[in-house]
Amino acid sequence: MGLCTTGTTLHRPLSKTTTGSSITPSINLSCTKLEQEKLQPSPEADKELLLRRVSLDLTGLPPTLSEIDHFINDHSPDAYERQVDRLLNSPHYGEKMAVDWLDLARFADSHGYTVDRLRDMSPYRDWVINRLHRDLPYDQFIQWQLRVT
Repeated sequence: MGLCTTGTTLHRPLSKTTTGSSITPSINLSCTKLEQEKLQPSPEADKELLLRRVSLDLTGLPPTLSEIDHFINDHSPDAYERQVDRLLNSPHYGEKMAVDWLDLARFADSHGYTVDRLRDMSPYRDWVINRLHRDLPYDQFIQWQLRVT
């Protein structure tokens, strides 16, 4: 059974999908819009594809074969949520989340095009990764950035 079924409305109580995740109001809204446009949603992704998508989104890395096997063979209702928790606790999560901030801060390991000497900026990079991985509140993260620079 997919997320959208006949008769889906915003007033319908939240239910569980086959992967155990709740249908949120935003999904209900999407389903309502699909029904209004007389469109069908894409079929639900299989477990292997679902794990691949969430792994790439949260860590930037594909799941290993053993992670795929473990997830496929885990039939508990909270199997997906446990995989998300595992990925959020991975050090690679902080690395992936730091990429956008480091780009915004114009992070570079060298001086640039004409004066391309190496400079050690790894303490700053590691600090950003560590703080994002530890889920430092955004306002505090910004305040600390202003103190560091």
